[in-house]
Amino acid sequence: MASEAEKAVINRFTLELGRLYQAYRMYPPGVPHVLIAAEKCSECLREYGKPIRISRMGEDVILEEEILSPVPKQLEKILEAFNAFQWDSVRFEPEMGQRGLVELMRHLKEGTPGPYHNLGFVAGTINVDSGEEGPKTGYFTLTPKVSDMMEDVMSGRKSTWVRAREITRLITSHVMGGQSLFDPIMALKDYDEYTYTHALNVAAISIAVARMMELPETLVDSIGIGALCHDVGKQNIPYEILRKPGRLDDAEREMMNRHPVDGAAILVGFHGDVPPIVPVIAFQHHLRIDGSGYPQMPVHATPHPAPMLVAVADTFDAVRTVRPYQPSAYTPAGGMSILVKEARANRLHPVFVSILARLSGTLTPGRHVKLSDGTEAVILTEGEFDSLQPLVEVVGGGEIMDLSMPKTPDIASVEDTIDE
Repeated sequence: MASEAEKAVINRFTLELGRLYQAYRMYPPGVPHVLIAAEKCSECLREYGKPIRISRMGEDVILEEEILSPVPKQLEKILEAFNAFQWDSVRFEPEMGQRGLVELMRHLKEGTPGPYHNLGFVAGTINVDSGEEGPKTGYFTLTPKVSDMMEDVMSGRKSTWVRAREITRLITSHVMGGQSLFDPIMALKDYDEYTYTHALNVAAISIAVARMMELPETLVDSIGIGALCHDVGKQNIPYEILRKPGRLDDAEREMMNRHPVDGAAILVGFHGDVPPIVPVIAFQHHLRIDGSGYPQMPVHATPHPAPMLVAVADTFDAVRTVRPYQPSAYTPAGGMSILVKEARANRLHPVFVSILARLSGTLTPGRHVKLSDGTEAVILTEGEFDSLQPLVEVVGGGEIMDLSMPKTPDIASVEDTIDE
């Protein structure tokens, strides 16, 4: 977190940046007014000695890790220009200098919208991070951001939620950008990476499911943040219990089962800074529709839909990971079998399981499945409205069944076999 002295430099920079943009709009590029304003901005960058980033997330403008409320008047015009160029995030490097700042002003006046980088400056979508090669990409490059966010949560820093929202927007950019989001999620993972890759994967799956449901963007963001933080209560559990290879004893199990309560308490402590659904997700993600799960409740009540969605993502990623007490992970088909079984038992929500099956491609034509009547079948066509109800052909008998019709069996398990 920036010191008071550093904050003063950042604030002075924004003031001079606004003045520079105003001067460039009023005078020709080479006049003293423009050059002096550019030099004052450059002096602030050199004094700060680190990159300064300005981001826009929805209606919020974020300077480094602080939400600007209200937005300073001197920044309004240049922020309008950034928005016109479709720049969600801009990054000023210490070495940008007077020349680089003047060149930026010229680009804002004469350039075309889209990503842009020049000496000491990078601008583009919210996943702008660094580098002369342009924005940094790659799904697991987000893992250090998740690690930093978890540290912020445990330290009680209000800037946590700026970081968390940024991560959810980065994940969303992968989803919307057509990148193969599920390739890294489907890959087997080692426990050494588990803490942060699990949080990242659960958030990514949850966001993808929420977006397929066409939920409002603000709700998608909140679900993504809740998914990132769903296990934050595990920070209070001793490492040796988390890594214990054998069965937990009663005392250890009781401690483990407290993590939803502890996580919710940590998140509630942020009061109005965290979206209200986030602590609810942390508290309820191990509660099940039939009243099972934990923490035990004095009166049974169906969990909120958001933690039920996250529970599906959490279960799928958990069974796909090698851990001390789970030496062999399930295949994607095996993981989907677990979800299907839990949905049939009224523990996981079948709608969210169905959407994840479609997203992950685990119930596509050619896949072998076991039906609830004991027969084996091959999927011929994906279910039109519910991927758990496809058109199938019984192996050996040739009978074709539409599993969406009444009195037909359900899918009981998903096999690894796929016919070409």
